[in-house]
Amino acid sequence: YDLFQHVAHVLLRALSRELRRVEEHAPTSRRLSRSLLECLLGMRALEAKSDPETRLISDSALWHCAVMLAATERAVDVPADSVVANALELMGFSLAIKYDSDRVQTYVSMIQQRNHPDAHWRTRHAIVVSMEVSGLLQNTGEASETLTFELLCLLQDQDPDVRFVATRLAQSRMGGTQVSTSVVADTKALERSYAAIGYQYSIGLEHQLIRMLSQTSSSLLHDMQGVIGEAYDARDKSMSLNTGWSRKIFEDEDPNIYEESLLSVHFVVNMLVQKQHLLMEPSSQPLGLLLDRCNSALQILFDCNDVNIISDLTHSANIFPSLHGLLLASAAFLTLSDIDGRRLHEKVASVVTMIGAFQEDCYVHPHIDKALKILGLAARGGDVAVTRSKLLDACFLIPFTD
Repeated sequence: YDLFQHVAHVLLRALSRELRRVEEHAPTSRRLSRSLLECLLGMRALEAKSDPETRLISDSALWHCAVMLAATERAVDVPADSVVANALELMGFSLAIKYDSDRVQTYVSMIQQRNHPDAHWRTRHAIVVSMEVSGLLQNTGEASETLTFELLCLLQDQDPDVRFVATRLAQSRMGGTQVSTSVVADTKALERSYAAIGYQYSIGLEHQLIRMLSQTSSSLLHDMQGVIGEAYDARDKSMSLNTGWSRKIFEDEDPNIYEESLLSVHFVVNMLVQKQHLLMEPSSQPLGLLLDRCNSALQILFDCNDVNIISDLTHSANIFPSLHGLLLASAAFLTLSDIDGRRLHEKVASVVTMIGAFQEDCYVHPHIDKALKILGLAARGGDVAVTRSKLLDACFLIPFTD
């Protein structure tokens, strides 16, 4: 341990001097910071077996180096996968040595900015590693809640290394030790993570859950209009002859085969239904946004008035998860709050009546049909216990427990 500590101290001083140079050499900073992180990881592994008399590594020095590294990425054209990743991990080690509320706020904000599917896998991997070494997930408060939801997004990451460390962190946080890269293990970790945050439910977590539902259905209306447009284009002779300029030759590639957005939606709806009442006000903007989106989706279904298009809309791989989740979430909101559901009830009744008029000619996806009926029950103020039971049953990707 002492050897690692002395080497890390030398590397930290060298990195600090390099970052303060007028003409900083970015590759040198990158290599020094990576070497420093390897020493810090070694110290962390040996810390339980050691009792050092003096600590040579300063939390302030680590933090300032991390901040300057992050600034290097903006000022110099160097790969973000190495510089930002190292900066995030250094921030995690700094916060592990000493908790500082202002630094935590900066750290959480940086993770929120960097944690997206288009980021390099090293950056996403570093986000999880920094969460793990910082120990912030073991605390309570807004920062822990935000980081927990960032971790949930990474449990279904497309990169196996990112999924591995995310699953390891989630399972260690829940008290488990078994780690695997299999899809089953990742799903189990996701289930346990949602169950764990359900025990510390708060209005902050509720806002995060509803924001997640909003993100899942953000492109729903656009996707529905796209399917309708393709259906009308198919009737054009030029499109049938492959001479239309807007025809797709190849299907869009799935950016992440490991992400099952509907699974996350079912976990969120399940958690909301387990509560007796929503904590946020019925007039809040997030709730209003989702209910307006649901109303618009129902209007699109009603306006198309075409057997084949309705079938395409409810079976489309891009639309089904968002539409199914939006219908169930809207039903949950109406059941758990004092929101007036008369407008939605009229729209749902119109859509269900139209579909029923088609009889066997209209093959609506059975789960969409089921969700529409549950939403209609919630919108007209039906029995709360019955609606809750039907909502739990409709979350078919997770075990039904009443």
